[in-house]
Amino acid sequence: MFANITSKGFFIVSILFSTALVAVQAIPHDTTPPPTSCSTGTQECCNQVTDSHNQAAQKAASLVGVHLGSITGLVGLGCTPVLSNAGCHATAACCQDNSHGNIISLGCAKL
Repeated sequence: MFANITSKGFFIVSILFSTALVAVQAIPHDTTPPPTSCSTGTQECCNQVTDSHNQAAQKAASLVGVHLGSITGLVGLGCTPVLSNAGCHATAACCQDNSHGNIISLGCAKL
């Protein structure tokens, strides 16, 4: 009697463990190393990469006297250069114009 209960319990635990293992393996993992260079601009690590018409981008641009009216595409906010193989723990991007401190970078493309 106990052997029958034990084997049923083991079977149920095995099924639950197998299901959990499959679920963990189904979670996507980004194992792609960050690129070592950009074809346009420099590699930056940005707190946010957003459309140039976004309100936060407009505010950041106004702080440094940049008018984004005719600029389209993505801009980076709070960007710093990626200096090592440690990569970026925010949003990695290649930006063409990083001349405004780390407040706003223009002409960005997410990596």
